[in-house]
Amino acid sequence: MNNPISNLSAIIVGHVFTSGPGQDLEKFLKTKTKNLMFIGHPFSFSGINQSFFRIYKNKSFVGEYKIGFSRSSIGKFFFLDIFITIALVIKQRKRFDIFIGADNLNAFTGLLLRKMGLVNSVIFYVIDYIPNRFNNSILNGIYHWIDRVCVIHSDYVWNLSSWMIDERERKGISKRMSAPQLIVPIGTNFSKIKRLDVKEINRNTLAYLGHLKKEFGVQLIIEAFENIVKIIPNIKLVIIGKGEYKKVLEQMVEKAGLNENITFLGEVKDNSDVEQILSKCAIGLAPYTPEFGGVKRYTDPGKIKTYMACGLPVIMTTATRTAYEIRKRKAGIAIKYDLTLLINAITTLLNDDELYLEYRKNAIQFGSEYNWDTIFNNAFSPLLLKNK
Repeated sequence: MNNPISNLSAIIVGHVFTSGPGQDLEKFLKTKTKNLMFIGHPFSFSGINQSFFRIYKNKSFVGEYKIGFSRSSIGKFFFLDIFITIALVIKQRKRFDIFIGADNLNAFTGLLLRKMGLVNSVIFYVIDYIPNRFNNSILNGIYHWIDRVCVIHSDYVWNLSSWMIDERERKGISKRMSAPQLIVPIGTNFSKIKRLDVKEINRNTLAYLGHLKKEFGVQLIIEAFENIVKIIPNIKLVIIGKGEYKKVLEQMVEKAGLNENITFLGEVKDNSDVEQILSKCAIGLAPYTPEFGGVKRYTDPGKIKTYMACGLPVIMTTATRTAYEIRKRKAGIAIKYDLTLLINAITTLLNDDELYLEYRKNAIQFGSEYNWDTIFNNAFSPLLLKNK
């Protein structure tokens, strides 16, 4: 493979629920590569039975196609996704230069395709790394075995953070054993986002972006609002996202009489629409529970950077290491998962204009450091240089 990126053919395969790094990589490559295929498989918890794929040729969109199969168990999901990916690649009747698998199962499929001579290079894009991914010890063991195989045998490993590399080393996978491991953090569309002047934003409006699950802590925000609304009656919260915990949260809002203060927008599929909504808000919230920290401690929450790219200081809990960077850079407030601390953090940033402006400025600066184009150009450079 001795061509620049514009002459390459690539495949991206990922499990999708809402927009994520795989789709951002698709946006980056679709106008740069000669041929691109994006394959998306549903997560087992999504309730969706359709995989899909999108085709681009000569930087133009050809079409999107859906494939429906019954998926009744986690095991069936795994084997069916592997089968679908391999079948779709074979159907293209061509050899691809790069295969990017956005999690270990998809990267493992890429290794099989490389063995079959259908792809040249495999990149293992580690969207998250979870020491205890499954409660079932057998499934957890299989998960880590696949991760190990992918880390050792892929051509490159893209990690969201250095913490993933450190944790693997603790599990016996040294850097000497593995393929080259690069840090490819979550990015934003910073250069494309229109940030408003502080005079144009809704100063008392807060935002939550993300999946609605118990461990994401939205319930703590609602509890805080029950108290804060007595002091700041016009305080508002915009919730963007969907999930299995939505009904519980809506019932909490109804019971607390906060329907005028809290709005559920549901899923907003277009990232530019999400960014416009956030840019009008004052603060971004991420009150992860301690349980979330046990699952996602080694990942890189994308919503935090989206908040900052839109000009929002962040209030988040210390369930992930990102919180300590937020605190260090004074781009927001990092707290323990505690109702009183959350109330104090929110009221402080709403009432102290000088502090708010300082944190907003710092948040924008922090967010500017994570532009997707820069991140992906840096990530592909070693592979392209190696094969010149």
